[in-house]
Amino acid sequence: MNADMSHNNSLSQPFGLPLSLVKKIACMDSEVQRLSTDAARCISKATELFVEFLAVKSLERSSSLKRKNFKFSDIQAAASHDRRLRDMGLPQFLREDEVFQEIQSGTGKGGKEGNDETSEAVQKDKHKPLNSRAMTDFYRIS
Repeated sequence: MNADMSHNNSLSQPFGLPLSLVKKIACMDSEVQRLSTDAARCISKATELFVEFLAVKSLERSSSLKRKNFKFSDIQAAASHDRRLRDMGLPQFLREDEVFQEIQSGTGKGGKEGNDETSEAVQKDKHKPLNSRAMTDFYRIS
């Protein structure tokens, strides 16, 4: 096999987030006018790693409770117990965003969530680091 062909195959993205969507979301920010393909790949990979990390932490929590699937409460617990996720403001975002409030109240598409000890733990964690932005501020339309 030619070295150039293997290099081109490694650059293609058969799985993961579509780069066109990543570029479109990134360009919604008023500070971003254009985004290179390499930057879009970086953002895409970082997002994939973040989602994987959050899913693994949530699944670890549900496995410890002898469940095969994880619930929204497991995601909340993972966000509130991991310092890195707290520092980026994820627990606060999960509490305050309208979509996640619907999920918590049971009016969202996910069905009714039970109130367990996780919800109480998330409610106790109401601090926000100084001089920081929530990771989702990037995606908000001004």
